[in-house]
Amino acid sequence: MKKSIALAVAVVVMLFLSTASLAQDWTKEQTDLWKVVEDTWMKWKTGDIDGMATYLHDRYQGWSSDAPLPVSKVKIMEWYKSMKDVMKVSFVEVEPARITITKEAAVVDYYFSAKMTYTMGEEKKSEEISGKNVEFYIKDGGKWLLLGDMTVFKDSEDD
Repeated sequence: MKKSIALAVAVVVMLFLSTASLAQDWTKEQTDLWKVVEDTWMKWKTGDIDGMATYLHDRYQGWSSDAPLPVSKVKIMEWYKSMKDVMKVSFVEVEPARITITKEAAVVDYYFSAKMTYTMGEEKKSEEISGKNVEFYIKDGGKWLLLGDMTVFKDSEDD
C-alpha cells in the first residue's frame, strides 16, 4: 500500500514538473504564439474588441460547451460588441498546457479563468468562469490567426 501511494505521488510530481518545464523549453515560435493567446485575452479584458478581431481568421468557427452550435467570426464579434458596455472584466489568467506547431498550423491547449461584472441599469452581477480551451491557428501572411476553437467551461466538465 505504501509503495502504491509513493508511486502515485512520484507520478504526480513528475507530471507537474514536466508541465512546469514546458514553458522553459519552448521554441521562439511557440513563445510568439503564446503571446498571441495572451494578447487576445488582454484585449478582451480591456474591451479592445476591434483589436481582438485582428487575431481571428475570416473563416473562424468557435464552439463552447454552453452553445448548441459553433459561431462564426461575425457572430462572435456581434456578441462581444453587444457585451462591451455592460461587461467589465476585472481578472484574466491563462495557463498553457501544450503548444504544437507545424509549418503553417498550430494547436494551443490551455486553462483559463476570468472574473467579470455585468451592469444592467442599477443591477450588478459578478461571475467567475474557468475551463479549458483548444485553439487551432493558421499562419496567414506571416501572422498567426485563430481559425477555430473549442471551449469547455469547468461546470460543463462535471456533466
